[in-house]
Amino acid sequence: MQLYHLTDRGRTAALIEAATQAGASALVLTVDAPVRGRRDLGPGSGFRLPGPEATPNVAAALADLPVGDGGLESLVATTLTWRDLEWLVTETGLPLVLRA
Repeated sequence: MQLYHLTDRGRTAALIEAATQAGASALVLTVDAPVRGRRDLGPGSGFRLPGPEATPNVAAALADLPVGDGGLESLVATTLTWRDLEWLVTETGLPLVLRA
């Protein structure tokens, strides 16, 4: 399962638990995308994010949050330390793969 390190460890732990119960064989932690890059995603590009039904983990993470202008980026931690990685390892028995 691809995982982003969230600002709320409880939410991160819940995602790890859901992935484990769903049969994930590893966690792939994205470590290089704390902030979305600048892109021209205007109306002419045709780009659209999928709706919440296509991304149930995201929908669950956002369910009780006033996300506002920060969007999903307000949930993703902008720093990641070796201690965070140690914590992630203790939260799961799954292999942890770092993805840049």
